[in-house]
Amino acid sequence: MRATELSKVEHQIWDAWRRTTDSVNARIESDLLAASGLSAPDFEVLFRLSELGKGALHQHEIRRALGWEKSRLSRHLTRMEERGLVLRKGARVSGSGAVEVSITVEGRKVLRAAKPHHGDAIRRHFLEALSRADRAVLVRVLSKLDEDP
Repeated sequence: MRATELSKVEHQIWDAWRRTTDSVNARIESDLLAASGLSAPDFEVLFRLSELGKGALHQHEIRRALGWEKSRLSRHLTRMEERGLVLRKGARVSGSGAVEVSITVEGRKVLRAAKPHHGDAIRRHFLEALSRADRAVLVRVLSKLDEDP
């Protein structure tokens, strides 16, 4: 397939998508941070540990779920560990050397308090702007974009 520039309409679609997702995400994160002290990345890590890992996941599983680089996750987990939200330990039992990350009691407490604020922010800055029909169309469109090519 030959590379070509975007048409004017294609560029408008892409630009609207990028600006809108950036703006909505920034407003949601701002509300979450003000209400709970958690950044969106903090929330995502804690949520995945709590919901997907039932409290613990290997560091590479978190990295895969978030789509982050290894160094970014490592630095972020260090900051979260310093705040007492997560705990890391090597999985020496299996001999793999894999690092297991677990949510602490404090991390669970902070996540539990943050969840309603997170939900409210998503509703206020995203869902309430959409009709029932808009939501159905958006689910259909986003499902297409999420499929492997």
